[in-house]
Amino acid sequence: MNMCYWGKKSMTNIKSAIQNAYEQFGARNFVFTKRNGQFEPISYAEFIEKSDALAHFMLEQGLAGKNIMVIGQNSVEYMMADLAITAYVGACVNVNPAVDVESLARIVEKGEVVAIFYGAEMSEKIAALKNDNLQTFELQSIISNLQASTQLFDFAEKDPDTCSKIIFTSGTTSAPKGVMLSLRNIFAGWKPLYDRTGFGNNGIEVVYVFLPLSHTYCDIYNFLYSFMYGPELYLCSDTDKIGQELLEVRPTAFCAVPIIYRRLYDAYGENIAQAFGDRIKYLYVGGAVFDKKLRAFYRDHGVPILEAYALTEVASSFAVDYPNPDDLESTGVIYENIDAQIRNPDARGVGSIVVKGDNVFMGYIGDPEKTRAAFTDDGYFITGDYGRIAGGKIYVMGRDNDVVVGENGENVYLAEILASLNKIDELVAKVTATVKADGLLHFVLYVSDDARDKIPALVEKYNETAIKKDRIDDYELTSSAQIKFK
Repeated sequence: MNMCYWGKKSMTNIKSAIQNAYEQFGARNFVFTKRNGQFEPISYAEFIEKSDALAHFMLEQGLAGKNIMVIGQNSVEYMMADLAITAYVGACVNVNPAVDVESLARIVEKGEVVAIFYGAEMSEKIAALKNDNLQTFELQSIISNLQASTQLFDFAEKDPDTCSKIIFTSGTTSAPKGVMLSLRNIFAGWKPLYDRTGFGNNGIEVVYVFLPLSHTYCDIYNFLYSFMYGPELYLCSDTDKIGQELLEVRPTAFCAVPIIYRRLYDAYGENIAQAFGDRIKYLYVGGAVFDKKLRAFYRDHGVPILEAYALTEVASSFAVDYPNPDDLESTGVIYENIDAQIRNPDARGVGSIVVKGDNVFMGYIGDPEKTRAAFTDDGYFITGDYGRIAGGKIYVMGRDNDVVVGENGENVYLAEILASLNKIDELVAKVTATVKADGLLHFVLYVSDDARDKIPALVEKYNETAIKKDRIDDYELTSSAQIKFK
């Protein structure tokens, strides 16, 4: 029997998916949390029942249709609140728990937040808000005192096009952006993902989760999609213990950012296949440029990594590799149910990446001007990245602000220059450039202090093969310690 009921369907009816999960997976272990050194599970049935009871509690507090924040470290209680709000009550506002109090206050105002459900570790930060208009609830204490609901699934079906989630991508400026997502947006990626993996058709998948639930990819792909195919989710207890817990959990699927795969490579080297236990089937990477040489190393040692490309504004749904990819230069195979295009391409077909489809967000809350600026006149979302499309694959080459115009009017792509330098020797951490009064480019190369003496020879070797517009004829060096990471 096909264990994944929703596998071949597109889906916007989250209530039906949860009901199906309750009936089909109810007795199955769902979320595992480490307590006293051991992973302890909660079943699908208990999780769904408690989420349902929490939703009824929220409705009793007058929160129907409201914007409700959930903030805290990854936990089963965080996930219950997220599901209760997203599926039934209103719009779930997700925020990185590392946000400072001042930024959090701006997000509360910008996001029109009326209530906050928070992890116990956030107590001091929430108290510091000093906002008498906010209802605040400590998650663990509220959920531990909930009575089992006698009205299971007694909710109206949500309009799939109403706002059900607001993700704040930044809280560190005076104008944080809140990305509004509907259920249609959230579930736009399910069928393309299933087409690539067949999740749930060959036994129970085991997923080790360390990415923060406050981020779109983890919240949607690792968590909300679980109700479609019934995996077991193991929550990382400590990011310093990822290597140890991977061996303990022995996952079938793992999603990470490039630095994690780099650290595992540094720890295991030629034995990298042993890093994930003996059941791994799917390794995903996203969030930043991934070293192609490292990706090739993983593939050549029997653990190929699937590249993914997306942004919060497209509900983390844009492109993911099919298993066993043979093209290590691409950034994934574009989802078949979206329309991705390259605008203003140069002679190589490289230009601005835009997209239209059910995955594209509703807009930025409270920011009609920023929302308008994020779309082309014909309704395509402007990703802010540049690259090319070929054979159904996307080749992302950098951010639009990494492009400068040289003296002859041609685009110069700084990310490509950096990649070319690193193919010779990985000495440069970043490249920037400005246009001088005479139209020529002045480059700045960010390098460590111990690499400075090696840079002239590196640049000379690079210039021997670089085309004229990309040559580094005028440059200065600065310390890589000056790079600011967001």
